[in-house]
Amino acid sequence: MSVLTKADILGADDRKPVEVEVPEWGGTVLVAIMSGEARDCFEFESYQSRQRGEPAVNLRARITARCMVDADGNRLFGEGDIEALGKKSGAALDRVFDAACKVNKIGPNDIDDLEGNSSADLSGSSTSDSH
Repeated sequence: MSVLTKADILGADDRKPVEVEVPEWGGTVLVAIMSGEARDCFEFESYQSRQRGEPAVNLRARITARCMVDADGNRLFGEGDIEALGKKSGAALDRVFDAACKVNKIGPNDIDDLEGNSSADLSGSSTSDSH
């Protein structure tokens, strides 16, 4: 295996979308891997919501909106579409959400953290006492 250069890394096509059949919607959607920046923003927004004591509303819609893309890799849904997307079939959203979690390596513990069901601190600060 060769040692990668900066150009190799920045030029790598590492966010190829996967096709997900969604019979409830009558077709297939493309689900992409979030960029590191997009995932950090999403996790930070979730953290801020938890800090304000807000419930994890439309988590599935929030993740799927960030991951569904068109053939050119552009997001299909913006932030203003999340509420409407959240009103779509739960089965359809689960199908896309599951695929988005798989390609983005978001596991059950991550979901608990995003929903506020754990004591994880996404701010990067440590809560342990070191005396």
